[in-house]
Amino acid sequence: MVASGRPYCSRHGNIMAGVFEGTILAAPLPDIDNRAPGLVRAVGRAVEPHMTKLLGEQREEGSELTARPVGIAYLGIERRRAWTRRWALASHTGVSVAVVLLVDEERPSLLSVTVDGNEVFRTERWALTALRVGAGKELTQLDEVVGEMVTAVLAAVTKRLAELLAEAARAKMSRHP
Repeated sequence: MVASGRPYCSRHGNIMAGVFEGTILAAPLPDIDNRAPGLVRAVGRAVEPHMTKLLGEQREEGSELTARPVGIAYLGIERRRAWTRRWALASHTGVSVAVVLLVDEERPSLLSVTVDGNEVFRTERWALTALRVGAGKELTQLDEVVGEMVTAVLAAVTKRLAELLAEAARAKMSRHP
């Protein structure tokens, strides 16, 4: 595969194409044998329209939907490297809800989805083979996994926004008895 005029094997070409397209943040670059950013990028591309629609429907006046490309994050006290893709609803007061796809480099075949830091979905790489194969039975399997992921995210986002609304109502009542 050729990315920005340079030849790469298909795995690294996919990563470098993401870097050059801006769908993967360029610094620091992943290790040569690292599959995590490619998995996050591929799944992010598959769920992008769903996340945009889901969060867009939940957006209140004054907030906006933000999306971040694939980038690196550091987890825990040990600062383990992980690769993430993030969508959020934010306003001038901050982020109201954030959805993150995450692959920890220590478990590169495991994709986790969190809503405000709470894991709501997880799947193994094998369940996502259609991202590579892209035809026939595997496509149905991918559709099922994406559907399950979106359903889990929708439930978690709806619950989180209801909690935030209830907190705001309690705060308003405590200020104005």
